[in-house]
Amino acid sequence: MSTKKRVSPLKVILTALCSLVLLVIVVFISLMYIFPLFEYGPRGKVEGTNNWMKDLNDETLISEVVLPGSHDTAAIKSDLSYFTKCQSLSVKEQLNSGFRYLDIRLDLTEDDQIMLMHGWCHCRVHNFPLSSLLYLDKILKDCYEFLDENPTECIVFTVKSENSKTDVAKLQILLDNLIKTNEKYWLLTDKLPKVGELRGKMLLLRRYSNKAELENPGIMFDWNDQKNTDDLNKHIESNNYNPDFALYVQDRYKYNSEEKWDAFVNSINYMPEGNNYVKVSFLSTNGSITYGHPYKYANALNKKLLDSNMKLNGWVIVDFCSPKLAERIYRYNFE
Repeated sequence: MSTKKRVSPLKVILTALCSLVLLVIVVFISLMYIFPLFEYGPRGKVEGTNNWMKDLNDETLISEVVLPGSHDTAAIKSDLSYFTKCQSLSVKEQLNSGFRYLDIRLDLTEDDQIMLMHGWCHCRVHNFPLSSLLYLDKILKDCYEFLDENPTECIVFTVKSENSKTDVAKLQILLDNLIKTNEKYWLLTDKLPKVGELRGKMLLLRRYSNKAELENPGIMFDWNDQKNTDDLNKHIESNNYNPDFALYVQDRYKYNSEEKWDAFVNSINYMPEGNNYVKVSFLSTNGSITYGHPYKYANALNKKLLDSNMKLNGWVIVDFCSPKLAERIYRYNFE
């Protein structure tokens, strides 16, 4: 007579717990790293996006150009991608798609290499956790190759120290050393240049003070944080940071879609007095919660922009770039 072997309750509980943990891990990896693989900007190619600046007047100040830009340019393959991915095109692809303002967020490794970050998350070379870090020299290589292939174009290279604890002076010196190895690609100036001066070159804008006291540190280009939603003032004049021009920025990155669209429209419609200013209007947002999903908002807001007949001005910065978005922005230089 056979007797049924009794299964220990503890074993049942441990088996169930292991199954639950495995399920949680699978769901987490799928959400953070697999689903974002299928998040893209508006599809479709547009002819001429790689060299659209060729028809600009050389005497036009770069501040007067209606310039497409990418927010968190290097956040393409990053840690916790569901929360941090802001772009689906590589830097070279963004440039070929027509984007000329790059938003570069930096930090230093323990051995003093310059790496790309989005908040406290690392940007990576590949789409899986703990793959190789993305270093600045790779981004610069792509920029130099693009300029070699398209000498009529320029790149506005905006740099921010993403970690408040970073030694900014050290970061400046290391960046300056990288620049000096390829000086021919850079226009280091403290004045806003004309398009003719900038063709084939990169303009360094910095969102930090000149801690290293460099002789040619780039143009100071910083603004106050705008994440809070309790201040209804949609525009910030930051000319206290740079006495040479007024800086107007709308970067409300804690708004939901409707609030963000209203802020964007208000920013586009706001026209400062005089002509000695730069106006930057961000369409990107993280949403009102602590950890949002940039693609969710970009998908809705980019469609609104493409469907609208609003005339654009200034520098317009978006998540999930595409040639269609770039052309939607830069075409107003020629109307």
